[in-house]
Amino acid sequence: MGRLPLSREHPALGSRPPLTDQAARDQIETDLDRNLLVEAGAGSGKTTALTDRMVALIQSGAAKIDEIAAVTFTRKAAAELRERFQGALEVKLEECPPEGAQGDLLNQALRGIDRAFLGTIHAFCARLLRERPLEAGIDPAFEETPEADMLRLRKSYWHSFLERLVAEEDPVLEELADVGLRPDMLEAAFDTVSDNLDVPFAAQEATTPAADAIVAIRSDLERLVDRGISKRRSGLVRPPPILRLPLATPGQGGVPRHAEPVVRLERRESRRKGLPGRAQRVRRPGSGP
Repeated sequence: MGRLPLSREHPALGSRPPLTDQAARDQIETDLDRNLLVEAGAGSGKTTALTDRMVALIQSGAAKIDEIAAVTFTRKAAAELRERFQGALEVKLEECPPEGAQGDLLNQALRGIDRAFLGTIHAFCARLLRERPLEAGIDPAFEETPEADMLRLRKSYWHSFLERLVAEEDPVLEELADVGLRPDMLEAAFDTVSDNLDVPFAAQEATTPAADAIVAIRSDLERLVDRGISKRRSGLVRPPPILRLPLATPGQGGVPRHAEPVVRLERRESRRKGLPGRAQRVRRPGSGP
């Protein structure tokens, strides 16, 4: 497979100088016996190059119209590609001699242009499934789910799943609480997995930290908090003009369960040393009300 980069066109007024990547563009149109990978940015002429290659395949007899498949990302791009492909076939047909093999090939392609596939990857897959529903084991009358409906169904499935966990008193809920997680925190992960069903998401088992390790970490945390409070009282660290901190009960929104020890520790130190707590505002003198 060849890799052909395309540079972006910058048409100048009057005559336009040859493009620096013209050789690559010519190869796309003429080298029909190889698979090519074209890398190009927006506005560089990818659609034009693809259209020229498809027309060359038809005109040379290398492919018939029902052997052409062009996959795009959006329906809008597919409609534009179809329009340009049909227009290019018509232009080439007008340039060909009235009697000639190439003219016959182009004329046949124009009359059977509906047999070519020009559409999105979803439409391409749906077409394959409709052609072979029995082999795929699906209902021949299946319909594609619109994206908006897919998002609605996904959210409905997620909430139904959570309701089932609660109704069955699934122990996984207690396990999540033990590590400071609420089920709603995992909805984004559920969306990611749903969007990438073909990607394995491997997770490694993690052992519970030893009790002495937890004590050591908490000791370090308390030492850091004391150091920060000391610097604030000595004026080495100046607070912002207005510091708004949420007032929340630990474990009930606003403060994640895993942050409860830190919140309690800061409140305790604030009360002991007479400093503003998390629920208060800290203002710099002269900063206004």
